[in-house]
Amino acid sequence: MNRKFVKDVLSLIGDKGVLINGKASDIVVKREGRIFAVIAERNASRIKRGKVGVLNALAKAIDAIPLIVSEKMGSEKLLEDVIYERFDTPVASPETLNKLLSGDKIYIRKHKSAFVVSVNPKELKRKRVESGMSLGALADYLGVSKKSVYDYERGESKVSVDVAVKLVELFGEEVLEEVNFNEFEGVIEPCEPHSPIEAKLLDRTEGVHVPKGNVHVGKEREFVAVVPHGDEELQWFGEASKMIDKKAFAVGFEDLPKDLEGGNVEIARDIEEFVRLLREGKERDGRQRSA
Repeated sequence: MNRKFVKDVLSLIGDKGVLINGKASDIVVKREGRIFAVIAERNASRIKRGKVGVLNALAKAIDAIPLIVSEKMGSEKLLEDVIYERFDTPVASPETLNKLLSGDKIYIRKHKSAFVVSVNPKELKRKRVESGMSLGALADYLGVSKKSVYDYERGESKVSVDVAVKLVELFGEEVLEEVNFNEFEGVIEPCEPHSPIEAKLLDRTEGVHVPKGNVHVGKEREFVAVVPHGDEELQWFGEASKMIDKKAFAVGFEDLPKDLEGGNVEIARDIEEFVRLLREGKERDGRQRSA
């Protein structure tokens, strides 16, 4: 972890809804109804594929957006209001992260060597037809071919920043779409459980396992089960489970630390007890829904 840079990022975004020092990410933050799992490193090029894979596994497990926050990519300084990528995972500057957390829309993505923007095809066609412009007239205005405009309106092509600016001047921002984080597939490295109890947890619950983080989320996303290696790690996952509004089970522990007693973390001394508690919880929830 680049502690100095993490501190710089935190000083910019503030500490509201923030967890730090997780095993799989540097920062997890929830704002405006969205959760971001963040690795902070001054130069994104220094981050290895394996670490990005762990980040993506955690993000998938807790329904978060994975994000690498950096100032540079190699020798290139990251621009504000642009989403870059590394290992098919989003990368942004600290300033861009701050805007995302404030609910601002980010439209520009750097894909390979080009800066591109997605068009809302239905809105573009509606606005063009309402204005009385033909495909050819719009193509001439934008400086592109008629076929390009046809492709824009079918959602089959992104536009350059210059074309996006002209479209906004003509029709407004409604014809653009913000960067869709679901388009990033993100590498997830295959992982093996680190202990027999983790192996049993995977076998019995068929969920998403996060390597090195020892967190396991059921495929229905109704619980978080952790096999922590210490009280500090358990504390972190207890706080994380509150953030994502899931029940947390500490599997393989005999007792909870005093500061976690009465919270949302429940002890399961072994896998069998965990499965029983999970089943009882589902039955209880089912009765409450039918009442």
